[in-house]
Parts: sequence; structure tokens; C-alpha cells
Amino acid sequence: MICNHCTYAWQTRVASPKSCPRCKRRFDYQEAKIVLRRLSKQFGYRLTGDIDG
Repeated sequence: MICNHCTYAWQTRVASPKSCPRCKRRFDYQEAKIVLRRLSKQFGYRLTGDIDG
């Protein structure tokens, strides 16, 4: 997974991480879910976990 805030890349240990291990930015907010979906489509990244909304 890649953090869209600090661009840190890591392998997640859980299906749906709540925050970036480097910058601690939260992923479980609605805005983050929309941004992650856009980035995954734009750059071809595969999202991990269940992103609903």
C-alpha cells in the first residue's frame, strides 16, 4: 500500500489499515477513501482491504 500523503510504501499486515505507519495519517475517513480510489485508478495500484462508500 502507498500513503497518498507522505508517499510511504509498505506491505500491510491487516486487510484494512487505519493509518500510515510513517506519518500516522488516517485512512478510515470518507475523504481518504475517495482519494485512495482515485489514486488506484490513476496509477493502477491495487487497493488492499474493503473500501466502501
